[in-house]
Amino acid sequence: LYSEKERHYVESGIRQRFGDALSFNIGFFYHENEDVILQIDENSDNILEYDQLGSTDFIGVRANVQMNYLEQFVQNITYTYTKHNIFSGQDIHRLEGDAYNEILPYQPNHQVHASVYWMTPFGLAIDFNGTYISEQFRNRYRDQRRIGKRFFLNVDITQHITYHFQVFLLGRNLTDINTYDIIPILDSEEITSSLLFLGGFRLRF
Repeated sequence: LYSEKERHYVESGIRQRFGDALSFNIGFFYHENEDVILQIDENSDNILEYDQLGSTDFIGVRANVQMNYLEQFVQNITYTYTKHNIFSGQDIHRLEGDAYNEILPYQPNHQVHASVYWMTPFGLAIDFNGTYISEQFRNRYRDQRRIGKRFFLNVDITQHITYHFQVFLLGRNLTDINTYDIIPILDSEEITSSLLFLGGFRLRF
């Protein structure tokens, strides 16, 4: 495989604030890579292989709305749309029709991440966060080998007993998505386990 190279990268956006608590951000981005290295699941057996393209560009938009009230009630939502275009490569002629030219494995078009954090007056902090990801494909040659859209939901509950002592409960992947069917996990916001609960305490010195 050749080393992947980034040829162009452009990003521009605007930020608008509405008072001290509310802000809106929107940005547009474009970047073009040469010798793109892909991971594919050729046989749908969760054994990944590497494949390489010639040149691919990514163009999209990212929008974010955040409300922050005195660090005690925080809402945040980010939407990202990305369009991929494969426009050169040695083996692109092996693809069976123009529709296949748009397939990049494990690269969704739509992603939404949202979170709500509430610090109650009684020292109880509740943090919900969720991630929606649209349909993806396992490899670039067979569009029927697809991964359906999915939604991950997590919760963190922390009770502040004193400044130095906290009790917590974490819930991960509450929608119980089978992550073994979704590898590789490319988005760091995603959860890599099935439904999981963790509890314990924290000491601060």
